Amino acid sequence: MIFGRPKFFNRDIKQIKLDRSKVKQLLKLKGIDSEAYLEAFDYFMDNPLDYDGASFVKDLVDLLGLDLAASRHDYDYIFLLPQYKGLKWLIAKLVIDFNYGKNMERLGKGIFTPYGRVVLLWLSTPFYLLYKLFKK
Repeated sequence: MIFGRPKFFNRDIKQIKLDRSKVKQLLKLKGIDSEAYLEAFDYFMDNPLDYDGASFVKDLVDLLGLDLAASRHDYDYIFLLPQYKGLKWLIAKLVIDFNYGKNMERLGKGIFTPYGRVVLLWLSTPFYLLYKLFKK
């Protein structure tokens, strides 16, 4: 998230667990398998500081303060990207970013916004590498 840390997972655990059931119900209504999203949700419920979210756009949230596609994208960056090095890392990042757009589309966010974000993520890849180098 560009402007501050998201606060969705920094709340009372009872409310977060209630929202987890809402996520499951929402995905069921949309005909989307909830397993991958709930895997990310559960991780961030236990590790709220790892959740970065997406640049806040009110129209893109699925629950107040939660963008499900962004949570899965963050989760994939945390667990999948570190498995790769060099060209395989780059390919994995491009695929993860594309899947982010696909997930946004599945969640009903249209076509232009999801894939516009994918292109921006791809263009920002060199800067992401620099960020990761200096973060260590």
